[in-house]
Amino acid sequence: MKEAPSMPLDLRRRLRRRILRTFAIGIPIVMVLCFFKWRADDRHAWVREIPGALPPVEQSEHALMPEEMEAFWARMPSLTNAPVHAYYLFQCKGLDALDEASLSQLQERMGGSYSNVVSYRRLLETHTGFSTNTLGEATNIRFAANCREWSIWLMVAMRAGEGGFAPADRGISAAQHLRLLTSGIGISGRAVALEIVMMHVRETIMESIEAQSYSRETARRLIEGFRLAEDPAYLRPLEEALAIDCAGLLQNAEQDIYPQLLSEKARAINEGSGAAPVYSNFQISGFTAWLMRKLGANLEETRAHVTALFSVLAYNAKQPYSQMGLLTGLPPWCRGEKRMPWTRDPVGTFLAEGFLRHARYGAAIEPNIRLETRVARAAVALRVWKDCHNGQYPESLSELFEGEEALLRREDVADPFSPSSELLRYSRDGENGWRIWSIGLDQEDDNGLQDAMTAKDRKDRQKSDFIFTSNERLLRAAAMDQEKR
Repeated sequence: MKEAPSMPLDLRRRLRRRILRTFAIGIPIVMVLCFFKWRADDRHAWVREIPGALPPVEQSEHALMPEEMEAFWARMPSLTNAPVHAYYLFQCKGLDALDEASLSQLQERMGGSYSNVVSYRRLLETHTGFSTNTLGEATNIRFAANCREWSIWLMVAMRAGEGGFAPADRGISAAQHLRLLTSGIGISGRAVALEIVMMHVRETIMESIEAQSYSRETARRLIEGFRLAEDPAYLRPLEEALAIDCAGLLQNAEQDIYPQLLSEKARAINEGSGAAPVYSNFQISGFTAWLMRKLGANLEETRAHVTALFSVLAYNAKQPYSQMGLLTGLPPWCRGEKRMPWTRDPVGTFLAEGFLRHARYGAAIEPNIRLETRVARAAVALRVWKDCHNGQYPESLSELFEGEEALLRREDVADPFSPSSELLRYSRDGENGWRIWSIGLDQEDDNGLQDAMTAKDRKDRQKSDFIFTSNERLLRAAAMDQEKR
């Protein structure tokens, strides 16, 4: 069989050059055509504003001002991670599990006669939120994050019954934390509030199992405090947090981003002070700044687009919880399912994408807070029931709000994730235990088989239930022992 004649070398070279020229000319043409198509598509990529959905930013009557925060920080010891580790050990195995070094360090940070704890509790009692001056928003977030450690001191003092504190104060303490951390601050403050409330609730659950005696008066005080935590004066509406986040983003655009875009080089926000340049979270220069200017970046357009987007988020926040949460009804790009409209208002797109990335579960924070406080009430009432019924837990939660001496009402044990406000799921766990669970983020009952809080995969977390058990201390101790191996 004869071999096919090969192509001459010069012909192959000419063909290769022709192909390269075609790509060199064709690719830019295709990119230009794509750009104009994207620009046309992006003309209607932003949502329309819902008038009146986004509330005005208002400051609470007794707001915590930045000057007061700085003065409070100055009186407190510098924050470290050591108390968090000590408290984790304390929650897993109790106060007796703390070694002498950890215990002495906690006591030192709490101050002589628990003076630092007393100061923190006084701050909670006298302030109803943060200053809504958006210039101090970063300070608000920092202070809210510091509340984690200060709340640990408070938990230890309550558990130990020292410094004038008692375990029965946990309910009102949870309510006061919510009042401070959900007013005058954005979604980040609510996330910290949820963490702190969870600490209060886990301590309440474990004490309801372990306490040698448990008076009805203690139960009543705890239930009233955790019930107060759901009062609108303490748990502020989510749309208020969204209004503050919106104002903060627009302030970043006006004071940090656009001044840099309109200059030929990146500008430090402390320019002219003589100190080392500080660029906040944004440092725009070179090709990026040139491209944004050519795309027509405009502050008024950014303000209109971001305000419209947050008006829809605020409208969704007022609706009953759903799986899509705050992202209900938003364009696919807001859910990360499509290219962002960067050809129209690149600054607004940059701000929106950064916020929406962590706002997916923003609508779940409030029902999670309500769930925690309701389970705390249920755990307390279950302990009282057990003491009154020969050491036996009830067959159903409905028995806890029946009868003249009932400590609970039906709404105290309604599942906040249930579209029809069904009761939290409950079962007796052996002879001396119980399990309570919520249907969770997917709003489907999976029989409490997997806890969303311990699920490692995002999809598993979305499908799992929120589970609470009377064996909380044992589960924590087992998990801690497993980590050490």
